[in-house]
Amino acid sequence: MLPNRDALYDAITKFMMANKGRAAKDVHELVEKGFLKPLPTLPPGKRYELDQRGATLRIVD
Repeated sequence: MLPNRDALYDAITKFMMANKGRAAKDVHELVEKGFLKPLPTLPPGKRYELDQRGATLRIVD
């Protein structure tokens, strides 16, 4: 299950506070650093795209 918008916003905000305003390079960095729970594995050819300003996560080709 993908994180909802509130969970993403919270993770992005906490990451930036912990890293002196630096944004995460991608959603995987948020997971690796413990700000989000692990995400489901995607089928080959798909990837996660994180919009940090809008706090949205989508799956793209």
